[in-house]
Amino acid sequence: MIRSEISVVPYGKDFPTLLNTYLSQIREAISLKKHHDQRRSLFIDFIRKAYSVDPTEIQLEDKVKVAEVRGYIDALYKYVIFEFKTDMEAERPAALHELRIYFEAQKKADEYLAVVTDGLIFELYQYEKKKISFISKFALSENDLIASYRALDDIIFVLKKTTPRAMDITTRFGPGSAVFSKSRVALEGILEKVAAHPAVKIKFSEWNNLLAKVYGEPIGDNQLFIKHTYLTMFTRLLVLNAIFPKVTKSATIFRGLLTGDFFSKHNLQNLVEPDFFSWAMDTEIEEDFVNFLSSLDQYLKPFKLDEIDEDILKEIYQDLVDPTSRHSLGEYYTPDWIADIALTTLNYRSGTVLDPACGSGTFLLAVIRKYRKMGLSGKKLAIKALNSIMGIDVHPVAVMMSKANILLGLAKEIRSTKTDIYLPVYMSDTLMTAEDRKAKAIAIDVFDNYKFLIPFSVLDGKAHLSEIIDDLAAASRRAAADEKSLKGALKGFWAKHRNQLHEEEEWRWRNNFNLMVQLIRENRDTIWSFILKNAYRPAFIRLSKVDYVVGNPPWLAYRYIKDKTYKKRVKDLSLDHNLLGKEDVKLFTQMDTSTLFFVHCEKEFLKPRGRIAFVLPKTTILPAKQHLKFQKRGLTEIHDFSRVAPLFNVRSILAIRDSHSKSTKAVKTYLYEGTLPSKNLRWTDASKILARKKTTQKFLFNENHASYYYPLFQQGATIVPRCFWFIQKDENAALHKDYVNIESSDEALVEAKEPWRQRLEGRVEKRFIFETVLAKGILPFAIYRVEPLFLPLIKQRTSFHVADSNVLMENGYQYACLYMDKSEKFWIKHRKSDDRSLLQRLNYNQTLSKQDIDAPYAVLYNTSGTNVAAALYAKEDHPYAGLRAQGFIADAKTYYYYPKTIDEGLYLVAILNSDIINLAIKDYQPQGLYGERDIHRRPFEICTIPRFNAKNKIHANLASIAERCQIDIKSYLPHLNGRLGQIRLDVRKILVDHISNINKLVEKLLTESGQNSEKLISSSRYGKNGDLFNKDDD
Repeated sequence: MIRSEISVVPYGKDFPTLLNTYLSQIREAISLKKHHDQRRSLFIDFIRKAYSVDPTEIQLEDKVKVAEVRGYIDALYKYVIFEFKTDMEAERPAALHELRIYFEAQKKADEYLAVVTDGLIFELYQYEKKKISFISKFALSENDLIASYRALDDIIFVLKKTTPRAMDITTRFGPGSAVFSKSRVALEGILEKVAAHPAVKIKFSEWNNLLAKVYGEPIGDNQLFIKHTYLTMFTRLLVLNAIFPKVTKSATIFRGLLTGDFFSKHNLQNLVEPDFFSWAMDTEIEEDFVNFLSSLDQYLKPFKLDEIDEDILKEIYQDLVDPTSRHSLGEYYTPDWIADIALTTLNYRSGTVLDPACGSGTFLLAVIRKYRKMGLSGKKLAIKALNSIMGIDVHPVAVMMSKANILLGLAKEIRSTKTDIYLPVYMSDTLMTAEDRKAKAIAIDVFDNYKFLIPFSVLDGKAHLSEIIDDLAAASRRAAADEKSLKGALKGFWAKHRNQLHEEEEWRWRNNFNLMVQLIRENRDTIWSFILKNAYRPAFIRLSKVDYVVGNPPWLAYRYIKDKTYKKRVKDLSLDHNLLGKEDVKLFTQMDTSTLFFVHCEKEFLKPRGRIAFVLPKTTILPAKQHLKFQKRGLTEIHDFSRVAPLFNVRSILAIRDSHSKSTKAVKTYLYEGTLPSKNLRWTDASKILARKKTTQKFLFNENHASYYYPLFQQGATIVPRCFWFIQKDENAALHKDYVNIESSDEALVEAKEPWRQRLEGRVEKRFIFETVLAKGILPFAIYRVEPLFLPLIKQRTSFHVADSNVLMENGYQYACLYMDKSEKFWIKHRKSDDRSLLQRLNYNQTLSKQDIDAPYAVLYNTSGTNVAAALYAKEDHPYAGLRAQGFIADAKTYYYYPKTIDEGLYLVAILNSDIINLAIKDYQPQGLYGERDIHRRPFEICTIPRFNAKNKIHANLASIAERCQIDIKSYLPHLNGRLGQIRLDVRKILVDHISNINKLVEKLLTESGQNSEKLISSSRYGKNGDLFNKDDD
């Protein structure tokens, strides 16, 4: 039976009324500043009625059990200490002091939790390493009944036995839960005892090396290792309780969860294989780890786990699996309703399905639900599902959780199965195939020049490769233990598999055998059989092909890929699949892996008449040069989720392509809109809330540059790290006619990220002071603010070059040399790679040195944002408390052009600030979560803005009106304040009559140039002349 997320709630029917009554009473008590005794009495009466808590189980501070509570401050319920306070902010220090005394009086303080509350707001604490440690905070609210119920239930743990949803798992066991916090402390203590153990060090090292491939760099983080251990152990316990609920728990059973023996004895052959997370085995703390599993297992008792039909692990996976310090893997978990739409749109009823970036298995589980809905059950369902679905993921924890979700989805069927089960989810990198075509083998690097080689000949499906690798590992272990059995072990392996393997490749398997023996003898073989059994899968699937490819691939921008090998692979594949050409070098940094996954998987894994459905960022179908060639391939259908919340933190679509039915001109598109009560609904529930409108999507290919000015406008220099270059005068230093004492600007420090939040200070020669204008300094027709800079620029005749500290010293600039030396040393210490110096970063692609610092004027407009704001920079005297600029440098947040005359500059400023230009580029701007973004050179790409001609009346009138706008707004500038978007909107209101006249002239201008402004502007989306600016734009 399919359950509804909306109809299934964890609380009884009286809970909403009881909560409303309690909140009314406690708010009145807070407003009247009632004593905490009364608040405690109200609270205990509430949990007695709402959670069926027996008051006789509540101990007061003096340890006396009572059924009626009155006048006491502290209360103890099982292992939870409640401390009630009248004023949380004022009394928190005293509360924490009291809690510390209480904790320290307990024999096992780490088993207790503490709650400090005023009755409405609740703060959770625990005792960790002899300190009070904050866990989480929540407030009760009648506007979110489920969250309020779960928050309290997480503390007192009396949830009625229900089938859990993903939210239940996250609330109970996620990063903000008491269970996770207590588990983390326990695992920290266990790991600390054996961190120096050779076997544990090897497992940690192997985990770290694998994670380096996943994240692009080694992590080396004990906390992340503990999180991964917790997740994998929790997942094993979940499977144990769901599939084998009648098993009598014992230390032997829990030990079997660590080794995988328990599951293999119950026909689940590859759920748990030798991995990094059983690090406690065969160490002195093995018993402690087993006890930890037993304790964690207790928290699963309130749940019914025999009817799970959704990916309940997706949210906890996303919250715990990845390091918070990394930018992103581009992973966003997919709600069930989108997976349901994908399969429905594909008209899926049967056939092989591959998810090449399966995460925790949402799409694979959706296939199982689909089969069950079609009436399949029992053995037929299990066989059909396990022979149809396949998943690949690069992350070891994702693979484990995906396998577990498949088992949970087939729990009833798995229990009655009497044959071995191999779960079709593999740890591998879909893009990194590791194929050595010269050797005709899959190559898996081990160390130095050593590698395992799996011949292509065994990928034809006839050989049982997983069994072959298991037998190879077993033979290697025997040989490693006894030198005399070396030859016999290899001979026995070959005898068993001679009929499956080619004789001419016997030497390859001998080399694999010898390498495995070496690794075992060096205590370096803990996971290699697991890696080998997974690494060949992409190549195997490429040979056999599948009927459908579905999924939500990584949305990872090329510029954030750190691993050089992976970065080269992504670049090479982008070229191979013709997503970018070699001439598109500047576009590679904007490229992301989502479209590459789409095209690569379509080409490599899909049968000729197969279909693909991927969740992608919406930017992939909007005008963006890095996606142009992807769009030219066409799509069959698009589902646009831009107006659905909650969802991803960027706008998203579901893109479907059938090679025999695709288009670029009229792609069938469905627009969804609505606010869901929670993210992870089933489509049967989400469909009742979301509105769906059918339309068509036309890809806009505008490859010809419309305006003369297109190549003349350039993006400014990326002046980072800002704390090195953006400065202010040191007010504590004396004035000097030749030198100035400077320091990193306060604003640069506030906006900087670690490790670049560093204040530099020192004396420099005044000739190195320049200025720039950031996008936030540009208003329509006015420069709102300028920023002083220190830049090591030395002028040589008509040009200048960027100087390092050595060149500055050679030229006699002693103080600038010392200041630069500090910056260079800090850069070398904290830069992410060794291949770029500080000056190479500052002058990347010569964006700094090609500028004209002496130009008298510069037309500037913002690089990104919903709307264009343009102004004319004029070289004037801009002193900053003694700082006088020697020249102007445009920043990367702006585009600039040096006009030949001031009138040409004013002419361009008028056009860029017109409604007409803003409206014309809207269909060509990528969209973020809050609207259009990224302007770049689209005004000149889309609109036929002609070269300025002083004799042309329209041109001259535009320049004249822009000059009047400059004059009129100047007196208002000192009085404008607030958010940037609001200030820009205020300026446009002040100048509304001038802008209206500009709009009329720009329409005439474009008409003269052969463009019809009515056709240029998408009237279905915007009104004319001013309606665009009905909201502010930051």
